[in-house]
Amino acid sequence: MKELEQRKDFLPNDPIETIYFGGGTPSLLTTIELTSILSSIYETYEVKTNAEITIEANPDDISLSFSKELKHIGFNRMSLGIQSFLERDMKYMHRAHTPSQSHHAIDAAQEAGFENISIDLIYGIPNTNLNDWKNNLDIIAAKNVQHLSCYALTVEPNTALAYQIKSHPQLEPKDADTILQMEYLIHHCKDYGFEQYEISNFSKPGFKSRHNNNYWQGVYYLGLGPSAHSYNGISRQWNINNNVKYYKALEHGLPYFETEVITLNMKYNEMVMTQLRTMKGLSKINIPSNYIYHFQNEVKKWMNQYITLDEEGFYKLTPEGIYISDKITSDLFIL
Repeated sequence: MKELEQRKDFLPNDPIETIYFGGGTPSLLTTIELTSILSSIYETYEVKTNAEITIEANPDDISLSFSKELKHIGFNRMSLGIQSFLERDMKYMHRAHTPSQSHHAIDAAQEAGFENISIDLIYGIPNTNLNDWKNNLDIIAAKNVQHLSCYALTVEPNTALAYQIKSHPQLEPKDADTILQMEYLIHHCKDYGFEQYEISNFSKPGFKSRHNNNYWQGVYYLGLGPSAHSYNGISRQWNINNNVKYYKALEHGLPYFETEVITLNMKYNEMVMTQLRTMKGLSKINIPSNYIYHFQNEVKKWMNQYITLDEEGFYKLTPEGIYISDKITSDLFIL
């Protein structure tokens, strides 16, 4: 709230369309604390009456009473970090919650009146076969949630999982299994009632994440709290990622974020990276005239098999292109 007061002029005066509590475990906060933060935002900015207001939550934090309180204070979207409905997957990833708690959290949120629920799932977990992955998707379909975010398992350095794999290499994720499960999801998402609208995101009609969609379209945003990033078209800022240092810096009026000025090359690179991630694609008319020659020259090698150009002038990744999207977009960058 103190940071919000200090940085209230970072954004233009346009009404706020989305508010997102995430990037950590905001469901550990009490509704009194959450209400205080929401009130500060409403006092600082004009917030649209139909704003999308999301809270990320761990399944083990969610009860019926807490869900009702969240709904009452203004949240209209909940994102649950389920990851998997299989007990052994939870143990492998060192997650605290159980499949039973995951089921209960979804049921509680729905009973409390949440009509926009997003679920995170992870695929490519070792010892999880295609049937196991299908079972996870079957449960999502049966639960009738509105949004699905799916990510390949990645092993981050200096984590418990990374140390475990170092001594037990057989526990490392296998690319072949990861690709097989991702292919199944992409090819069959419509059978489960979902439409893929971004590489990792799927939604029922009318339930795309407005917040994330704004990121991909280059809309300005203000991030508050340790590690949070902000962007206003002119610069990007990121807060220090140490809780104690962040708190002390705010208390004593010391710098708590770094800033970089966004160059034209950076804007071009980010537009290519974010818009090609979406199923809508990158519009030819959005490419600045002084970059069009570079783009068209570099994109030639990827056309037809990995990228297509539709009749409306949008460059889109093919299913084959999705699997190597990072390689393709980095190749199109201006360094």
